[in-house]
Amino acid sequence: MFNIEKDIEKMQAELEIDKQNLEQVNLAQEQLGAELKEKKKEQSIFTKETLLCEKKITKQKADLDKKASI
Repeated sequence: MFNIEKDIEKMQAELEIDKQNLEQVNLAQEQLGAELKEKKKEQSIFTKETLLCEKKITKQKADLDKKASI
């Protein structure tokens, strides 16, 4: 009977350690998720700026081609 109680205590201690580890992993995952969200937001801003620049370059090229063909 004593061995069973000792095993139960040991398992409970291991479960507590596992629970703490899981909480740490969840916290780290939340932090990384927030960072990822911020980086994606940044990336979308740069992508938008890139597309606007490409559009502007295309328009300027078309204007130059029109002038050159005249």
